[in-house]
Amino acid sequence: MGRRQQHHYRTEPAQFPHDFAARLSDFRAAAGLSWRELARLLRVSVRTVHRWRNGARPDAGHLLSLLELATERGLLHTLAPTLAPRPWDTYSKSATSCAGASSPSSAGSDCGMRKPTRGSLKM
Repeated sequence: MGRRQQHHYRTEPAQFPHDFAARLSDFRAAAGLSWRELARLLRVSVRTVHRWRNGARPDAGHLLSLLELATERGLLHTLAPTLAPRPWDTYSKSATSCAGASSPSSAGSDCGMRKPTRGSLKM
């Protein structure tokens, strides 16, 4: 019998953003929170948050809590600006703008409603 083939995969670890402290400050300001309020919401000490501001990295659990808080407040882009918008967010915004239009002509071409042109309804 032949020899069993082995695969060796090399994975690169995810790089922690070098500007995390600035992103954290941007999130706090956009959320309208004090550092103490942010610490309370994340259930950590104020000292821990100050360490993060000075370059320490939050552990996985705290980072997850922070990202969940940012998502709940609609501010995930302040912490993770490279994340692409979700397709359903784009769809819901366009559907809302179309629903508020009083007529197809006032809704515009964004709603997918076009006036038929001569010859476009051939049978």
